Amino acid sequence: MTDIVIFGNGEFAKLLYPYFISNNSYRICAFTVEKEYIVETSLNGIPVIPYDEIEKKFPPEKYKMFIAIGSSNMNSLRFEKYISSKEKGYKFISFIHSSSQISDPVKIGENTFIFENVVIQPNVTIGNGVIILSSCVISHNSVIGDWSFIASHSCIAGRSVIGKFCFLGIHSMIRNDVILSDNTFVGMGTAIVKDTEKNSMYLGIPGKKVGTSDNVKN
Repeated sequence: MTDIVIFGNGEFAKLLYPYFISNNSYRICAFTVEKEYIVETSLNGIPVIPYDEIEKKFPPEKYKMFIAIGSSNMNSLRFEKYISSKEKGYKFISFIHSSSQISDPVKIGENTFIFENVVIQPNVTIGNGVIILSSCVISHNSVIGDWSFIASHSCIAGRSVIGKFCFLGIHSMIRNDVILSDNTFVGMGTAIVKDTEKNSMYLGIPGKKVGTSDNVKN
């Protein structure tokens, strides 16, 4: 069993908690956030430790970490805390729900979380810090870039490339051979049928650019 520290005490960390405790591979030993965000000193009976003290009380030589932050600021906050924790010396785990179907060969990076009933076909590459919610389909020979977030029931067709720091809303669809440039925001139910522009927001069927993703807080 791997002893882990969870960075986060918000809604997303609370969502992930039951997945970790129901899996015999991981044991949550502490939560951690910056001191100013600590409301209670424990969460589900597990201590919440100020981030500036975490490496002293739960040293990286003995504990691994998972950054449990959602898609805030187009996933950039999750990335920032990952870099900070990496500089402290921590290594990171990834979680794949047992109900998901992962077909070899597939490459999956660190600090990635794959929820229930996800189908990932062969020759897919998934980067670091990726969140894939329930019942998504990632088709063959596709690439999911670092620090992207794919909401439930999204479908990515074969040979697609999802850039870094992208967000795909619920029931979004990506046509085969399409490239989503970095920082693309795809709204709920949107169908992307051609390559997107960097730092852009798309809505509709077919998806049309309606603005930039620069001010998205999601």
